[in-house]
Amino acid sequence: MLQLHIRRLSKKEPLPAVGRNLRPRPIKLDQALAKTLPYLLPERSLERLYIDGKKGKNYERILKKLLRDKGITVKKLRTVNDMSYPCIRIADAVAGAVRYYLDNPSRQANKLYKALEPKIEFIHIQK
Repeated sequence: MLQLHIRRLSKKEPLPAVGRNLRPRPIKLDQALAKTLPYLLPERSLERLYIDGKKGKNYERILKKLLRDKGITVKKLRTVNDMSYPCIRIADAVAGAVRYYLDNPSRQANKLYKALEPKIEFIHIQK
């Protein structure tokens, strides 16, 4: 059984190495989120949307306007700290487990992925 340990890092503490075969992320996450978010939301009207990673109000306004331009209405869009929202922590854990499986398909990762697979929907976006 895989156990997930979540602890808060101080701002000056470096991120721990979580695997030896992880691919680097050559993209800027803020720009990628702004481009892909309108395509990932099947609903056209949302009551609330919480995004992991606390950012300023200006960033929230930019995302909300971007969604509005694509025809998606959001009454309340907030960027939040994952320590304050347990559902965001769960989503982080699931995303981390899937990435671990894709980067390192070991027996343990395969077992965890098979348990999560019925709940995961992959959406392929074409350019």
